[in-house]
Amino acid sequence: MSDPSKPPVEIVPYHVIAKELGTFLGRMLFFGLVLGFACMNIGWFGKTMLQGAYTPDLPWLMDSGHYILHHFTIPTQDLYSWSFPHKVWVLYQWLFEVMLALGQSIFGAQLFFKLFILGILGLYFLLPLGVAHQHKIPFIYSLTITTAALFLAAINLSIRPLIVTSLFTAVEYILIQRYRQGKMSENKVIYTTGIVFFLWGNMHTGVVIGLITLIIMACGDALERLHWYPFSPAIPEIEGKPASFKFYGTLAFIGFLFSLVNPYGITIYSYLAHLSSENYLNNIISELQSPNFHLLNYYYLAGFMGLFILLMSKAKRVFSGQSFLLILLFTLATLYAQRFVVWAALFYAFIFPKALFHWWTDFQLEYPGLKKAVLGFETYRPLFFILLSGATLIFFLFPKLYVPFKDGACQDYIKGIQAYEKIQQPTDKLFTSPTLGSCILMVNPKTKVFIDTRFDFYQEAFAKAVRDALLLTGDWQGFLLKWEVNTVMVSKKWPLAIALSQLPRYKIVYSDKSMIIFRKKTGY
Repeated sequence: MSDPSKPPVEIVPYHVIAKELGTFLGRMLFFGLVLGFACMNIGWFGKTMLQGAYTPDLPWLMDSGHYILHHFTIPTQDLYSWSFPHKVWVLYQWLFEVMLALGQSIFGAQLFFKLFILGILGLYFLLPLGVAHQHKIPFIYSLTITTAALFLAAINLSIRPLIVTSLFTAVEYILIQRYRQGKMSENKVIYTTGIVFFLWGNMHTGVVIGLITLIIMACGDALERLHWYPFSPAIPEIEGKPASFKFYGTLAFIGFLFSLVNPYGITIYSYLAHLSSENYLNNIISELQSPNFHLLNYYYLAGFMGLFILLMSKAKRVFSGQSFLLILLFTLATLYAQRFVVWAALFYAFIFPKALFHWWTDFQLEYPGLKKAVLGFETYRPLFFILLSGATLIFFLFPKLYVPFKDGACQDYIKGIQAYEKIQQPTDKLFTSPTLGSCILMVNPKTKVFIDTRFDFYQEAFAKAVRDALLLTGDWQGFLLKWEVNTVMVSKKWPLAIALSQLPRYKIVYSDKSMIIFRKKTGY
C-alpha cells in the first residue's frame, strides 16, 4: 500500500517532455548555426589577413621608418628612385612608418604581422562586442554582426596607414557616445580629441574622415534636437541625449587645430585635395573603384544593406539621428569607392547589434508566438572566448601552422629580383612597373627604382606615362628614350615584355615564368 503521508509522484506526460526537448534541441541548433557562422567569419578573416596584410607599399613604408629612426629626421627628398632623386617627398604618415619600424625591430616580421592581425581582431570584433555587452545587448546579436563586419572589412585591410583612421574613428565614435550617455565630461572629450587628432594628423591624411564624421554626427544630433528627424527619439537610455552644435563645433575646431601640429601644417589637407583631383590615378587604383559584388566579402555588404532597409521599418526605435546618417553615408561612400568599406564595416559593427536587438524586440511584441527565441545564450559567452583564446594561442605558439604570406604580391618576383642583383651594372637605368619597383625595395632598398607604388609622390602625368609604356599606348618608345632607359624588368603579363622581345636592340638577360629582364645592346 502507498504511504498516504507522502505526496503522489507527478508524472510528466510524454508530449510535454518531447516539447521541452524539442525546444532545447532547436535552441541548441540555432546557437550552433550562429556559432558556426561566427567561427567561419573569423577563420576567413584570418586567412584573408595572412595573405593580404603584406602589400607592395610595405617595403618603402617600413624602410622609411627605419631611416627616420636612424637619422632622427624626416627625409625631405626621395630616397628610392633614380627618376626623381631630388624631388620633395611629403611623408605625411611619418609617425605610422616609425611605429612600423619599431614594431618590426622589437618583434621581428613574423610576430609583428601576427600582432597586427590580432589588433584588427580587437578593433573590429572585440571592441564592438564589449560596447554591446556594456549596453546589455544579447551576445548572439553582437557575435553575428561583428564577425560579419570583421570579414567584410578584411577585404581592404593591410599594414598601411589606413588602419590608423579605423582606430581613431572608433575612438572618436566611442568618446561622443559616452558624452551623450553622460558617462564622460565635455572637457575630457575635448582633451582626448585634441590628442587623437594630433596623432592622426601625423599618421594618415584620413584625419579628414575624422572631421567628416564629426559633421555627420552633429547633423544627426541637430535633426533630433530640432525634431526634424522622423526616426527619433531612438532608445534614449542606450543612445543618450543629442549633443549641441557648440559641442561639435568645439570638437571640430580643436581636432582641426591639433591636426595641424605636424611637419607640414595645413599642407596635409591641400595635398589630399590635390590627390583627389587626379582623375587618372583615381580611375586605375582598384580600391577607389566601386565594389565587385562577385567577391564573397561583398555579399556581406549586400547583406548589411538589406538589413539596413529591414531595420528602417522600425527606425524610430532602432536608430538615433547620427547612427542613421553614419550608416547611410558610409554605405553610399562604399558603393562609390570600395576604400570606404573599412569604415562602413566599423559602424556596422558598433551600430547594428543594438539596432537589430531592438527591432527584434518590437517584432516579438507584435508576434508574441515567437517568444524570445534568441535570448538566453549569455551563458555561452565564456565558452566562445575560451575557444577564441585557444585558437589565438595556437596561432602564436605554432608558427609553422600559420605562416604569414610575407611576400604578398611580390612572391612571384623574388627569384628574378635576386638574379638581377648579380647582374646589375652601375650604369643601369632600370625601368619597372610600380609593383615590381616596390618589390625591388623589399629585397634590396639600396637599389634605385624608376617608379614604385607611391603614386602620390610620382603624380598623375608620370604614372600615366609609365602605364602607357607598359601597355604600348602613346609614344612609349619615345618615353623610354627620353629617360635613357637601358634595362627593363617587367612581368610577362605586360604587352611591353612581348614588344621588347621582338626588338633587336634589346637582349634578354633573365627570364622565368613570371618576369623577364632586358638590357639594351651596346651601340644602340
